[in-house]
Amino acid sequence: MYPFINIGSYCHIPVYNLCIGIGIVCAMLLLQYNSRINHLSERQMGMLYMAVLVTIITGFSCAYLFDAFTQRLPLFSGKGGLTLMGGMIGGMACLAICIKMSNMPVLPTFNLLTPSFAIAHFFGRLGCFFAGCCFGKPTGSFTGVCFPTGSLPWQHYHTSLPIHPTQLYEALFALVLCALLSSFKPRNAFLLYMLAYAVFRFFIEYLRNDERGIISKHLPFSPSQFLSLLVLALVLLCYTLSTYKKTGTDMQLDDEGEPEGLRGH
Repeated sequence: MYPFINIGSYCHIPVYNLCIGIGIVCAMLLLQYNSRINHLSERQMGMLYMAVLVTIITGFSCAYLFDAFTQRLPLFSGKGGLTLMGGMIGGMACLAICIKMSNMPVLPTFNLLTPSFAIAHFFGRLGCFFAGCCFGKPTGSFTGVCFPTGSLPWQHYHTSLPIHPTQLYEALFALVLCALLSSFKPRNAFLLYMLAYAVFRFFIEYLRNDERGIISKHLPFSPSQFLSLLVLALVLLCYTLSTYKKTGTDMQLDDEGEPEGLRGH
């Protein structure tokens, strides 16, 4: 675990922040590539970049607020963290509104963005590993990782012992999912991504052992498991609605924002 990159005596770069930054840059580059091969106009690409930037700010805000709520922490206490599932739901809702206001088709545009979501997801979880957060339970398997003295797992267990590197499990999952979606280009890439992640996240929670807060003491699930079930329900609803509303083959975006193509997404 390397929470900081030390350059000299006074420059300390948080590796978590660095990974988030790299993830955003890679996501935007991938978005630019996919936008060009899908023949989006310069105006549409500009509107999409603005929507994504607003979504990033909203997503991080929602991730922080949801974590503060589940941890029962006062706002702006500086003690909370970020909950990915909370940020994803809030960010996606914001993005859908921005896309709709830009007169672009929502689901095809989300499909276009999905590989960018997945690559940012990958780098985000790498950042979690280097920071030591989102850690797992003790394990005797070959995948066990020992975090050093002073790390968050060490503070939790009061010793250094092999634990599940749940951050790396999820990073690998996101990378493989990104590669599969980019290679096979399924029609409902976004719904598949959200479905796969909701299922994965629900079960990976059983291997995690960090403090994740509670939604209610009467629920047997962690906050992220509760949100995973909510996402599953929403994905099934969206899939049903998109099936009933489907009237043609592939759709594209013309220069006025009307649906014409985004083939293969």
